[in-house]
Amino acid sequence: MMLKPESLKAKPADNYEDLKRQFFALKKLCKLKFNQCSAYSRKLAEYDRESLIARNEALESEREMNAQLTAELEKANERVRELENELSQIKTDKGYRAWAKNQYKQLRKEQE
Repeated sequence: MMLKPESLKAKPADNYEDLKRQFFALKKLCKLKFNQCSAYSRKLAEYDRESLIARNEALESEREMNAQLTAELEKANERVRELENELSQIKTDKGYRAWAKNQYKQLRKEQE
């Protein structure tokens, strides 16, 4: 909970010595609060830096995965194009005979 200045209800002292003591106490309190804020700022900066590093690492990992998936997808698309081309050649009567002959040769090779 943050202490609000209006909640202090502090009254200045009536004599100079007490005023001086109040002033130096307030000055010391301000210095402590400033140091506390500086420490929080350093911790926040460190957290932000660590968070940024983690986000960058995650982003780099995602980029690598995307590159790998893109390469695999391209290979799969190339194979689909090859199969579509083969299918279009098979659809013709002449192409079917050549395909069947090639398949027969491959089967014979495998059996040997």
